[in-house]
Amino acid sequence: MRALYPLGVYYMNTRMGNDWELEFSGFPGSPGTRETAPFDGWTYPGGYYLAKNFRPETVRSDPNVQDYIFAMRFAFGIMAIFSFSWVMWELYRRFDVLSCTVYGAAVLGNSLVFDRFSIFYSETSLFILFNLAAVLFLRFVRPGYEGSVFSGFLAAAALSTKLPGALVAGPALVHAAVRGSGNFRVLILFFSFVGFMAIINFWTAKSYFHFVNETLINVWNYGGRHMTEHDWTGIASKILAEVGAPFAVLFIAAFLYLVSLRRGEFLSIYVLGALILFFTWSLSNATIYLPRNAAPLYVAMSFIVALAAGDAAKRLARGAGAFRYRGAVGLCVLLVVAALQAPPSVEDVFFGKNAGKIRDCEDVAVLGLPREQAVAAIGRSDAAAFENFAGPFVSSGGGRWFEKYVNRDCVIVKREGQNKHISNYFAPLTHDMVDRRGNIFFYKRKISIGGN
Repeated sequence: MRALYPLGVYYMNTRMGNDWELEFSGFPGSPGTRETAPFDGWTYPGGYYLAKNFRPETVRSDPNVQDYIFAMRFAFGIMAIFSFSWVMWELYRRFDVLSCTVYGAAVLGNSLVFDRFSIFYSETSLFILFNLAAVLFLRFVRPGYEGSVFSGFLAAAALSTKLPGALVAGPALVHAAVRGSGNFRVLILFFSFVGFMAIINFWTAKSYFHFVNETLINVWNYGGRHMTEHDWTGIASKILAEVGAPFAVLFIAAFLYLVSLRRGEFLSIYVLGALILFFTWSLSNATIYLPRNAAPLYVAMSFIVALAAGDAAKRLARGAGAFRYRGAVGLCVLLVVAALQAPPSVEDVFFGKNAGKIRDCEDVAVLGLPREQAVAAIGRSDAAAFENFAGPFVSSGGGRWFEKYVNRDCVIVKREGQNKHISNYFAPLTHDMVDRRGNIFFYKRKISIGGN
């Protein structure tokens, strides 16, 4: 999150409105007049704005806070999708298209994983870290010193995220320590792990004991905080429902298959399987159950199933180059067909959802959208449609040009060009946000505006 913070602030700053003319105009909601207003200046945008306005209740109403969160989530989602794609590619290189397809279909076709892309939370971080550990296992059968350093980083980052980060830390440390090359690999691994733990937690952990307390606090949260009597089979059945009973059986079969091979290269996978069973048991004995807690378990289970499928297929079809070629071509065709399925436009989705609410407005201003499209979508011929805002905010004669846009019961604005001053600054001062779809905003008046 810290690494992506500059990106989120940059994205928000490029879309924020300007308060220079507004503070000196006496506009309702502004600090005052030229004589009384303390101009914010350089202390208005970016982190200064977030420090003053970022609160749980502003996420649904403040367009600037929404832009900041969107940028962070989008970047995080891209990183997660890239990490899954990288593992799929490495599975294809190591085994076959079957292993690649099994992993991709399992993780991206289950709501446990897919729903995590809509939020910015610790499970998504674990997805990325787990996939990086999977790449380490698949690409570096015998990692060198750099593999030991990278394994130490993955373990430290995962355990610093939350306790189930052991699903990443355990296999990564075992793979580097047992399968790595070099006489000092264990020593390098140890100091890398300790060093990265210190670096990652330097700003948040006041002391060693504070770090341990913060890491283990969820043990109380899930195990002792809630006075809810339960049968462990109840939560176990919920986990089974989220994962899918057939898939759970497939995971057990895949894990037993890999264990039966007794291959040294799979030692870290045996550790992973044992950790999956341990954390599943731990979740089953908790007093509450949140589906997101099962998501990292499901991703780890999917990887084991994909490994077993790839190894078994490779054993059964050695030299089946034609099968591999046809499978790869077929997968590419499916991806192309999926990409060609055009989704509905943002405008169609926006007006389809809000047409009824817009008809209930006393009067409507539409900015940045073609009048014909707006009138046809909302069924109101009296909608006042304007071209994109060109400014200035205050005319030479003292008139406030922007009021012709916002002096309405409802304002619909598509943010492009200088429209950001309306969508992200003027309208939120006097109107409540009803809905937003991408760069299209729908505001309804919350106070009366005195006009010229």
